[in-house]
Amino acid sequence: MKLSSKSYQLKVALMKKGYSITHLAKSTGYNISYVNQIINGKRYPSPKTASIIAKELEMEIEDLFDIYEKEEV
Repeated sequence: MKLSSKSYQLKVALMKKGYSITHLAKSTGYNISYVNQIINGKRYPSPKTASIIAKELEMEIEDLFDIYEKEEV
């Protein structure tokens, strides 16, 4: 499974919660740079990381990330 962020939805969710990227990083235990890259669509989070971020933002994972099934070879 591959996930890519829906950057706009992530940024809106942060604003609605009143969170900064720094706050989200600290509350989830991830590096600020890594969270920033996820938010801006430059890194793909693991399903576990995406789930932790979605839970912290009180959102469904599907609302914040596009989910792609890996193609079998």
